[in-house]
Amino acid sequence: MDDLEETEIKIKGAGGKYFQGLPTDKACSTFYEMKFRDSQGVFIDCTHLGWDSSGKDVVPADKAEREKLERRAMVSGMAGGHNLNPAAGSG
Repeated sequence: MDDLEETEIKIKGAGGKYFQGLPTDKACSTFYEMKFRDSQGVFIDCTHLGWDSSGKDVVPADKAEREKLERRAMVSGMAGGHNLNPAAGSG
């Protein structure tokens, strides 16, 4: 997210409620999370700095890369005794 205050407004507009984590200094450069709860009780964590493992401006994989990942998922699923392709039937 690019704007924590705007995100907070959207969450509250959708029925979410503030839970905890608001810093006293709005220009805080330290990592923190604001936590909200949605109408189903699910927690939502928001941070103004982002998470190290998250990416921004993500683009979809090209067709060849998607096919490679789908094949890998199928092989992994079959090795574990699970068929990840419901169209293929059970087995």
